[in-house]
Amino acid sequence: MDVLTEVRSTLGQTSELTVPASSVQPEHHLSELPGVDSLSLVDIVQILERRMGIRLDDDAVFELETIGDLCRLIEQSLP
Repeated sequence: MDVLTEVRSTLGQTSELTVPASSVQPEHHLSELPGVDSLSLVDIVQILERRMGIRLDDDAVFELETIGDLCRLIEQSLP
C-alpha cells in the first residue's frame, strides 16, 4: 500500500483543497495546504485511520508539520 497515494486520495475527497491532490508532495506543510485547516485535518486523519485500520496517537498528529510526517506516522502504525 502506498501511503502517500492514500493520503492524497483522502485529501482530495474530504477537504476543500484548492490544488490538485496529485500535486501534494511529502515536503508540503500541512498548515500551508490551501483549503486545509486544523478541523479538516482531524477529519482527514480519522478517515485515514478507518480506511487503513490503524489508530494514530493524537499528540503525534498535532505535532505533524508536513505530508511526509503524516505518511511516516501512518507507516509506523501499520501492522
